[in-house]
Amino acid sequence: MSNRSRATNDVIALTVLTLLTEQPMHPYQIQGVIRQRHKEWAMGRTRSLYHAVTKLADDGLIEPVETSREGKWPERTVYRITEKGREEQAGWLGDLIEHPVPEHPLFLVAMSFVACLPQAVAAEALRRRAIALEGMIAGVGVWQRALTGELRLPRVLVLEVELFLALHRAELEWTRAIVAEIETGTLAWDEAKLAFHRQITISKGETA
Repeated sequence: MSNRSRATNDVIALTVLTLLTEQPMHPYQIQGVIRQRHKEWAMGRTRSLYHAVTKLADDGLIEPVETSREGKWPERTVYRITEKGREEQAGWLGDLIEHPVPEHPLFLVAMSFVACLPQAVAAEALRRRAIALEGMIAGVGVWQRALTGELRLPRVLVLEVELFLALHRAELEWTRAIVAEIETGTLAWDEAKLAFHRQITISKGETA
């Protein structure tokens, strides 16, 4: 029975399952690896991580190996991935690479309505977006150097960092270009003309 139909976008469960393909670990160790490797989508969610571990164990995808206690720390249960879990992880990951769950980033949503703003306001908001992107790119660049330089992780383990940088550098280039077009008047909009075109789409929508 496949669990992929259960929640293909459950990135925390997928992260736990994938890290356990490397070696058995207890949840606290998993959390440490997530932080060390900057898996942002799974950081800062301790309750969600433990919930994912419990659900994966209930589904038979991982199983406890041993339970130990160190000093005053609570008991820690070490888990390992099962054969069923390996099959599930490989299929789940392959599906997500081939067919990512479609999402609509909020920036895309906002840009679909940008004509509702005066041009000067839109241009200023986009300038601030460009500054934010520059900061994110610089910060992730530091991560990338730490992961590949200090931790000496092979490139294949940090490909998501490359993808993040590629996507955000492209977005930054596009954002700067739109700002320049607004500033030069190459991209301009008039509320009266926009109202006319909006009315056409509303009228067509009523008859569709």
